[in-house]
Amino acid sequence: MRLPNSKDIILLTGSSGQLGYEWSQWLINRNLTFLSPTSTELNLSDPDRVDLYLTKTKPTFIINCAAYTKVDLAEDEIQLADTINHRAVSRVAIYSKNQQVPVIHYSTDYVFNGNVLDGSKYPNGYPIEAQGNPTGVYGETKLKGETALIRNGGDFLVIRVAWLSGRHGNNFVKTMLRLSENMDEIRVVSDQLGSPTFASDVVEVTTKLLEKKISGIRHVSSRELISWADFAAEIMKISHRDTTIKRISSNEYPTKAKRPLYSKLDCTQTESDIGEEMPDWRESLTKLLAEI
Repeated sequence: MRLPNSKDIILLTGSSGQLGYEWSQWLINRNLTFLSPTSTELNLSDPDRVDLYLTKTKPTFIINCAAYTKVDLAEDEIQLADTINHRAVSRVAIYSKNQQVPVIHYSTDYVFNGNVLDGSKYPNGYPIEAQGNPTGVYGETKLKGETALIRNGGDFLVIRVAWLSGRHGNNFVKTMLRLSENMDEIRVVSDQLGSPTFASDVVEVTTKLLEKKISGIRHVSSRELISWADFAAEIMKISHRDTTIKRISSNEYPTKAKRPLYSKLDCTQTESDIGEEMPDWRESLTKLLAEI
């Protein structure tokens, strides 16, 4: 893999999302022009139209930030989730292999099982090579997308992230801030453990990996293991909100799709590749809260 440059026809998908927005800013700040198609121009729910778009525009560098991410709704919209997260990615993978085009693709901790026993088995987080074993449709389709890239054997970098927040788009941080405006107490699960990740940090680490010409799969997240309730409490503290965080169990907050109880990603290989530790989540959160 390599960094995109001024000679490339850069295709950025999902530019309206958290990662896509940060990538668009990175490219703009370096005066790099790029294709940023709308969902009408590049309809990922129709793989044949994906082929047509790629054939027409002939990108030489692809940054795929687009995905179906509605975890609960995916349990009902199985075909749509699979088409966007798997079949469309397969078409990108085939194009990448045939045209020798580098692809950056983002994935998720949901490709793993997320059970408590895995927390004991992998105390430092899921390693890159851990067997994917998702429990829901969203994770299953994202894992299939990863597999499509691997099997086609092109030049790719898959970045798995967890608990993502950013300046743009919807996320947990913004939800907590919105709820705190009208609520004295917010109920947040305390038995789901993971490590927050921030979109701007993800893009920064991704570019450092590209500078080192890293390919394959890598994990990007923060180092510390916390609960969603811990995360919410820190959001309230840093933003000087008086809202109380009430800690509850996952059983008290049922969802259609099962949520992982353990989501930590082992970023040791990524840290070794770039020669530095993952960002501190409290510092990144403080920065994010100052920007939104």
